Amino acid sequence: PVRIATPAGIGAFLAHLGLQTAEGIGAVVGDIATAVTLGGCPPEKQTKLVAWDDLCRLEGICVPSDNYTCDVEGGIMTSGRTWLGLLGMMIIAVALGYRSKLSFIYGIALVTIVSWFRNTAVTYFPDDDAGNA
Repeated sequence: PVRIATPAGIGAFLAHLGLQTAEGIGAVVGDIATAVTLGGCPPEKQTKLVAWDDLCRLEGICVPSDNYTCDVEGGIMTSGRTWLGLLGMMIIAVALGYRSKLSFIYGIALVTIVSWFRNTAVTYFPDDDAGNA
């Protein structure tokens, strides 16, 4: 049983990392009560989580983290980037079902081509100096 459960646990952990925001699609975000919750909200609806310590409570100097939640402002699962990432995963899954050796190429190519164009809801590159670098 341990030989079967170990790869499944490692796969679940890697899937959790891929669904997070740092380099993933943002479908899983932080939560105060349960540590993780369903996310996928656009950047304008994200509420940063802060370390609530004595310095923050007494003097108002709060340090925000990169972690955020979508519970406060709403907008859960309304981000175009999240849906594009899920669409790419579905294309990979369907192509794997047909036993295509290029299934990962299909999904990655679709997501890359669609997200390459600027000034869209799913673009990864901002239209400024940082995006031009």
